[in-house]
Amino acid sequence: MGHARISFAGEGSRVTPHGHDSGGVDLRPAGNPIWGAKDLLWDGDVNPEGAAIKFSYKPISSTEFFFTPAFFILEEFGGDTSDPRMWAFQGGVNWKIQDGWYLKFAPSYYAPDSIKGNDFTAGGAWGAGTNSQAATGAYQFDYRAFAGDIEIGYTKFLDFMPFIAVFGQYVQSDADALLNNNGVDDDTGYLYGIKFGHKKVNKFGLWQAKFNYRRLERDAWPDFLPDSDFYGGNTNAKGWEFEFAFGLHKNVTLGLDYYNTELIQFPIGTTDREQDILQLDLVVKW
Repeated sequence: MGHARISFAGEGSRVTPHGHDSGGVDLRPAGNPIWGAKDLLWDGDVNPEGAAIKFSYKPISSTEFFFTPAFFILEEFGGDTSDPRMWAFQGGVNWKIQDGWYLKFAPSYYAPDSIKGNDFTAGGAWGAGTNSQAATGAYQFDYRAFAGDIEIGYTKFLDFMPFIAVFGQYVQSDADALLNNNGVDDDTGYLYGIKFGHKKVNKFGLWQAKFNYRRLERDAWPDFLPDSDFYGGNTNAKGWEFEFAFGLHKNVTLGLDYYNTELIQFPIGTTDREQDILQLDLVVKW
C-alpha cells in the first residue's frame, strides 16, 4: 500500500533566564512533549490535548538534564464527567560524551485515570480492543506504568555513513499486579533496534536505514496509543520493522516501511495470524 504523508510542526514557547543559555522552560512544546526513542508507546501521529512544561538545565555545554510533567486528555465521552486522562512525568539526560558519541536516556512514569470502566471500542472511540475487557466492553485497567527510553549513537562513523545508533524502549504496567486473567504475565513491552546512515535526512542524497524488533503484551499499555501501523496498533503483538528514508529535496523525503508482525497469544482455534505490510511514504515538512 502507498500513501503521502505531510508533516508539520508548530512553535512552542520558550522562556530562557536573562543572559543565560544554560537552561530554560518550554511551555507546551510542539507535538507530543514526551520523548521516545521509537514508537512502542506513542504513535507518531498522536499529539494529545493537554498541557506540558519542559524544564531543562545545562551544567556544562555537553550535558543537558530535562524534566517534563504533562497532563493529557485521552478521550471525551459525551455526558461523562470523568473523561479518561493521564499524568505523565519524564526526566532524563542528553549527554554529548566526546568525539561524536552521545547518550540520551529518559525514564518515565505514566498515571492514567478513568480508562478503567470505559469502552474505547464503541461509539467512534479509537481503541483496538486488545486490552483486557469485561463482557460489557469496559476496559479493566487504568495502565499506570513505568517506562524507559535510551539511545546511544556515534556521528563520525564512516564518510558515506557518518551516523550509527542503537536504541531501546521498555514499559511495565500495573495490570498483572491487580489481576492476572490467564496465568501468564501480560504487562510488559520492549523494543530494541539500530539505525545508520545520516542522523537527519533533510536534503537531497542523505539517507537513513532503521531496524527494530518489538513485543507489546496485551496489558502493557493502552491499546489506542501505540504505532497504528504495527499490527493495526494492537497490543498482544510482536515482530520487526525495517525503514529506509532518502532525501529528495530540502525537507522532502521518500520512505519505505516494512512490517512483519504476529500475535503473541493466539485466540482459541487459531495458530497463525501473521501480518506483512509494505508502505511507501512521501513526507514533506515545512
